[in-house]
Amino acid sequence: MDNLNVKVKAAYDQLFPEESRLTEAEKQKIRKRVSSLKTKQPKRKLELFPRAVTIIVAACFLLFIGGVIGKEINLEVTQDKSDQHQTASVDEFYKGINVGDKVNGWELVSKQPDDAAKSDPSGLKKATFKGNAILKGGIVLTNEYDSAYPNKLGFLPDEQSIKMLPLDVDKGKVKEIILDFDDQASVEKILNIKPGDTFDHTTIEIDQYTANYKEGVEIPDTVHFTALLDMNGKNMTYDTSITLDANGQLILSAHLELVYSTFSKTYKDETLADLAPVDIFKLFYYAEERKDYKTQYALYMKDPEYEQTFKTVDEYAAAASQPEEQKASKSILEMVKASSIMEKIDSDSEAHIFISNKNGYGFGLTKNKKGIWKVNWMPLQ
Repeated sequence: MDNLNVKVKAAYDQLFPEESRLTEAEKQKIRKRVSSLKTKQPKRKLELFPRAVTIIVAACFLLFIGGVIGKEINLEVTQDKSDQHQTASVDEFYKGINVGDKVNGWELVSKQPDDAAKSDPSGLKKATFKGNAILKGGIVLTNEYDSAYPNKLGFLPDEQSIKMLPLDVDKGKVKEIILDFDDQASVEKILNIKPGDTFDHTTIEIDQYTANYKEGVEIPDTVHFTALLDMNGKNMTYDTSITLDANGQLILSAHLELVYSTFSKTYKDETLADLAPVDIFKLFYYAEERKDYKTQYALYMKDPEYEQTFKTVDEYAAAASQPEEQKASKSILEMVKASSIMEKIDSDSEAHIFISNKNGYGFGLTKNKKGIWKVNWMPLQ
């Protein structure tokens, strides 16, 4: 038995060299398990068989014991490697993917913590990507009793949509993502969605995806979307906010800036063709900030069947230049800059832009006879 002890120890030391990843405490645990197995001796049996047979049986018995010991050692090692893999999966969250790299066409813009950071293995990991995708699936507003995500708009993408996302291959299949709204209360009011409501046929457009990971906890990923293209037949668009420069001034996209430059010279409605209501809204307040009252006036509805508050641009400019009107307009402009906005298409010819900081008030627009969106008189109501 002493010889067996030596051999077992030698085999063990060979299996677990000093540079092994197992800690000393883990090694001691395995040694104790091996030692406990070795001390369990078989009961003596009467010699009912010839000595040669007994030797064969003894050899088989030793092989059996060796197998048991091996299995027990392997069990401990397998379990420990599994634990190591679990820890590694945290450390290897999007491993090798750095800011600027792309995953499935999405660019990584932030990663917390990065690969070089020494972090708590159980801490929350985030990787945020910028890109664009149109997803299909179902939407639901959870109720206040939801233990993990109360009162949240949840989105369950279909299998085809999942393939469009910048997933970490080690994370596995996405089960649920939570839609990230800048002002969810206003969105709920505008969508007329109530806790527990579900919409199975929903199409959204997103421009940001944040993957979340925490060891031992299921945390849905989040998306930031720009358009709710369809929700059970309701066509709507969501635009997060007005873009500002470093000085807090309104910024237009390159396309809208070109449209504004042309329209502010010609005032021809055809220049506005194919623009969405939210685009006209942005042009209106871009002109407001510049006190470009002629361009702003040209954005109003001029079809003869609609009553005009001001008959001429001079009347409009004179009224807009009054101190009280200037003060009120400045207040509204600042509110617009600080708000999230949502475009709601009410019908083929009517739309509203809802401003979050205005308690659900809408900025009204109507299509003229040419099919071009124009601003209603007294638009903010």
